[in-house]
Amino acid sequence: MNANQADFPIANMCNTFNVSKSGYYDWQEWPVSKTAAANTVLVEQIRAAYQISDATYGMPRIRAELANLGITASRTRIAHLLTRKPGVDNASGQGQGQGLTPAQSFIHHSDQGSQYTSLAFGGRCKAMNVRTSMGTVKDAYDNAMADSFFASLECELIDSRVWQTKTQARLDVFTWIEA
Repeated sequence: MNANQADFPIANMCNTFNVSKSGYYDWQEWPVSKTAAANTVLVEQIRAAYQISDATYGMPRIRAELANLGITASRTRIAHLLTRKPGVDNASGQGQGQGLTPAQSFIHHSDQGSQYTSLAFGGRCKAMNVRTSMGTVKDAYDNAMADSFFASLECELIDSRVWQTKTQARLDVFTWIEA
């Protein structure tokens, strides 16, 4: 109601929300709870850890970073306070696959799923100059490490960036891997 009082009278908003004016004004005088105050501090610590990670860390890594600093909080509390947008900044158009076009020597590694063994997929890869690589049959763990690595790379770096040159992209990927 405070944020909208320039546009709407307090009395009208109180009527709309079925709150008495005196109750609203009394509520404004209440002290901030210990939990709310602690959450305000924790949110700033979460933001700092998120910024240090170049805006890539999610709840598990932020929690580990905070633990390294001697700050303990539950997974649920950090997840609740963490306001991470998943990979896309709609205002700037980032994360929409813009920027670089298909390179000369990409390798697409997959399992033996029918979508990857189809002639259509193979033809599309060949047309885009992408080499295909497949794991062994009935080996559930063949791709596990690669899948985890590329999922993290995509989530933490690729979905939130747009590069103007291949050199910029290579440097950012190199920095992400090495740092």
